[in-house]
Amino acid sequence: AFGGYPTCCTHCRGPDGPHTHDCSSKNPTLKPPCERGCGRPRYGNFKTCCTHCRGPEGPHAGDCAEKARQQAEAAASAAAAAVRPAAAAAAGPSAPAPVRPAGGGGGGPP
Repeated sequence: AFGGYPTCCTHCRGPDGPHTHDCSSKNPTLKPPCERGCGRPRYGNFKTCCTHCRGPEGPHAGDCAEKARQQAEAAASAAAAAVRPAAAAAAGPSAPAPVRPAGGGGGGPP
């Protein structure tokens, strides 16, 4: 989700889109998979996970697995952060602060 909206972008109609042109780069939880079918997420705004990828059997760039792991961690963090504000909103408003009566109203010594 972005901002206070329940969707990932202004064009979103579901996981398969449509999406705005920069949606996947701004929403790490929605990184589409590599177009070569290896199962790793696309890197940045590219269509593949790395420059070496040729398919499920690879080959892959030396840092490809590490970047995929980092993207997965970033997606998990972003998803958790998106849940926190929603959970707080669902809990409703907090109890109002007590109001003191005008004039002190304590009844004790001044």
